[in-house]
Amino acid sequence: MATRKARKVTIVEVARRAGVSLGTVSRVINRAETVGPELRERVLAAARALGYVPNPAARAIRSRSTRVVGVMVPDISNPLFGATVGGAEDLLYRAGYNMVLTNSRYEAAKEREILALFKSRQFDGMIVTPGDEHERALLELLAEWPAPVVLLERETRLSIDSVAADHYGGVRQAAGYILELGHRRIGL
Repeated sequence: MATRKARKVTIVEVARRAGVSLGTVSRVINRAETVGPELRERVLAAARALGYVPNPAARAIRSRSTRVVGVMVPDISNPLFGATVGGAEDLLYRAGYNMVLTNSRYEAAKEREILALFKSRQFDGMIVTPGDEHERALLELLAEWPAPVVLLERETRLSIDSVAADHYGGVRQAAGYILELGHRRIGL
């Protein structure tokens, strides 16, 4: 027995059901703060009742933005990356972006494949931690990237923005504090 393909519900139908303009539906879908809570809930209820699902491909074409940021870390099981990526995801979500998270497992070939995927999907930006921060070819690729790139816990002399903790300074400060307390046998 052949299955019938479900017809896609449009924002015109959502607007009609909610009794609002297309612009109002668009603002609700795009999480604009200019829509009051009651009106927002009325539009969302109409969308749920009709089974409306936004079409990200159509939105990307219209806005020239995918509203997606790619994140590549070498190992998400590392607590540093887990906490940092979780915080980034929260901020991106509140700003109306989605995040695609990938693990490179410290493999340079896999990192190049991941970056090719991010580029082909035309992500709006990337947060990247290369497994080897001295992998020159990868860093040059990132420096020439057409969208914003931020290195996470990596630094380079190339013109790529980065966010990193001062591990050296932090350990020096911690050791100084322990020494001030009179301790002399310190383990790390």
